[in-house]
Amino acid sequence: MDPSTALPSPLPAWPFWLATVLLPTVSYAGAWMLSALALRLARQPHARTASPSPVANAPFREPSTDRSVHWMERARLSLGPRTAAVLMTFFAPLVAGLLAYDLAGTHRAAPLALSVVGALLGATRVRTQHESRLRGRTWTASDWARSYAATLLVLAPHLAVALVVMPLMPARFTPGALALGAVALAVMYALGLGHGSTLARSVGLLRTPDARTQRVLDEAAAKAGRRPRDLLIAPVTSANVYTFAALDRVVLTAPAAEILDDAELSALFGHALAHLDAAATLVHRRTAASLLLAVPFVFARPLVTHLGVLGFYGTLVAAVVALVALRRFTAYDFQSADRFATAREGAPGTYARTLARVYEFNLVPAVLAQKNPARAHLYDRMLDAGITPDVPRPAPPRAGRAVVASLALTVLSAMGGLAAVDAIREARPDDDTARLALVGLTNGRGATLSDLALDTWRRNDAARSEALYALAAEADPHNTFVLTNLSIVQSNRGRCVEARATLARALVALERHRARHGLVDGEEASVSAATDGLARCEAAPATR
Repeated sequence: MDPSTALPSPLPAWPFWLATVLLPTVSYAGAWMLSALALRLARQPHARTASPSPVANAPFREPSTDRSVHWMERARLSLGPRTAAVLMTFFAPLVAGLLAYDLAGTHRAAPLALSVVGALLGATRVRTQHESRLRGRTWTASDWARSYAATLLVLAPHLAVALVVMPLMPARFTPGALALGAVALAVMYALGLGHGSTLARSVGLLRTPDARTQRVLDEAAAKAGRRPRDLLIAPVTSANVYTFAALDRVVLTAPAAEILDDAELSALFGHALAHLDAAATLVHRRTAASLLLAVPFVFARPLVTHLGVLGFYGTLVAAVVALVALRRFTAYDFQSADRFATAREGAPGTYARTLARVYEFNLVPAVLAQKNPARAHLYDRMLDAGITPDVPRPAPPRAGRAVVASLALTVLSAMGGLAAVDAIREARPDDDTARLALVGLTNGRGATLSDLALDTWRRNDAARSEALYALAAEADPHNTFVLTNLSIVQSNRGRCVEARATLARALVALERHRARHGLVDGEEASVSAATDGLARCEAAPATR
């Protein structure tokens, strides 16, 4: 129901535009601060290492960013903060969306969407700045933007589709909503099979390889006896290679071509070509499983309508749990691919050396915390290849502090934000102009509608007062006072059937509140007044 039809005067436009500008700004600043704090809390306690600068009293630097510290140790120490930075790029937009929804609901789509985008940008800025500092690279904002865009379309096209579909999705599970969701999931499935890279190429994010990279691929294909249909280069800031068996396509990132010599690049291609022969059933299982995380976002609006915000987050958590449970059935056989690449590496140890170069560029720990990872630890692979690293075996990295810090900050910020939003929604200004502004800001949620309804009743406009009380009851369905006042107005208008139904809801709200919090002064009196009003209505229907 649109509150503007029942209001005593038109809503001012400035609260909506204020929300459209202010909410994204606050979301950006809040996400930036929370992400920076999560990074700081996620750092493991350790001794600092002096900078190699010959200047007396040179400042001390963290080992994770000190280039004089061996890269394996820097990768180990940086895993916690990097984990926190990644987690906050997911948690911060979720909190921002929750708070924007609690303030104004889904009717204010622009502030809601911009708040999520603002939080994503704030958390991403912290992550990119930290990543550049860790890896000693100078990437511009344009470089990061192209990297994220290419990654989104190539590796996570589901999210791109979800962002388009979410605002178009109806608020309830209607046949149209189910049809739109089915179409969206079908498009996601096609993009997940590799057509996301086709889309990225069509918009200029992916390019064809230069002559040297194509030549190395041809040589690797000749050794493997397996030639892909095409090769594309992605402007991603990490060194890696991706395969899409359904399209017989290999996507190489630009840094991989930059840091690897011909023999190393050929060995990396050998690993990728082995994945191209993955069973078709595995490819489709992986693609189907990846849709699990997309479903809650595609159906976000109807989920919130039917189950509430907590229902949406519960569905999202369930999707994550299901995805983890299916991991065994959707994982590539990395060990077989490693053996395939090693058998065709040319000089012994080339493939292990290639992995070391890639791990060093990406600052991936050489020893992981898992005892039985999907692929062997890099340190062990190097030893097996006859390469002795120039540092002792590193201790496994720890990311527990990062996860705890990120979750704690997310929960605390959500609780604090919800308290602030509730205070705004329950504000009781005396001035009608301020009340209308608050309705415009919150889309008619909170106690303000009840105050406007009472004033309208005192002006002898019973029809408009009933409409306002009905809106207030819709916004706060467990408020005994709102429901009893609505019942009284309905009784006075001769609408006895509606008054009785509303009074029944008030009695349920009264018992619910009594069981949880005890009675509030005036609750029983308001129910008694509504009961008397209903009795008078039903006793004299002919006079109405």
